[in-house]
Amino acid sequence: MKLTIVILTCNSLAWIDSCVKALLDTVRVFPIEWIVVDNGSVDSSPQLIKNLLPQANLIQNHQNRGVSIARNQGIMASTGQYVLLLDDDTKVLPNAIDALCEYLDQQPQCAMVGPQLLNPDSSLQYNALPLPTVKVKYNRIINKLLGRPLKNPYHDYIESQKPFQPGYLIGACQLIRQEAINSVGLLDEQIFYGPEDADYCLRLKKNGYEIICLPTAQVIHAYQHQSYRMKNLRLLWSHLTGLLYFWWKHK
Repeated sequence: MKLTIVILTCNSLAWIDSCVKALLDTVRVFPIEWIVVDNGSVDSSPQLIKNLLPQANLIQNHQNRGVSIARNQGIMASTGQYVLLLDDDTKVLPNAIDALCEYLDQQPQCAMVGPQLLNPDSSLQYNALPLPTVKVKYNRIINKLLGRPLKNPYHDYIESQKPFQPGYLIGACQLIRQEAINSVGLLDEQIFYGPEDADYCLRLKKNGYEIICLPTAQVIHAYQHQSYRMKNLRLLWSHLTGLLYFWWKHK
């Protein structure tokens, strides 16, 4: 099996149709194994998924188990040489996934490659970011409070359209080599919501692998539609405790 596509869903009626149809229309890498992990939807998302992708392995959780656990469920069920982790609020553009697979084919030292994410209005969305150290988070908060624009250190690399190595890639769209997963292990399930993606990228790097952003491959992402809709004390607390755990874990 060449490619496994793992889509994480949760109350996704507004997004899953365009997500799946874009994949079916654009991905030319075959064969494909489809896995959808539904994280406790209370709408009819699971039924829609069954209609759109009857060939998919649909894993249904009775409650929201968090990002790491749900994605690990998909990874553990996968058999593909490459595993694509994809959020439900994405829409892949033509040749994006094929280009990511081709990059891993040609670069055996690379464990993870991600596209350039775009906002729905086609503006840049910075998914290649520096690791969320205490200093980085502190500066981000200060700049927001002072109304200063937030600068991305990789902007020039993105403009150049050449592959580059960021601190980490956010988890909305990541293509990972199965061999690297077998070596490094699964996502850290101690992290419910963020920064599980930064943690995994850092672990891959510590094991000698490269993490690459490929700006010529592009995917539209309705950034954090779930998290903004769910913004509450529980979610904010989960994110904060995830960051504290990340800082403690990696010193």
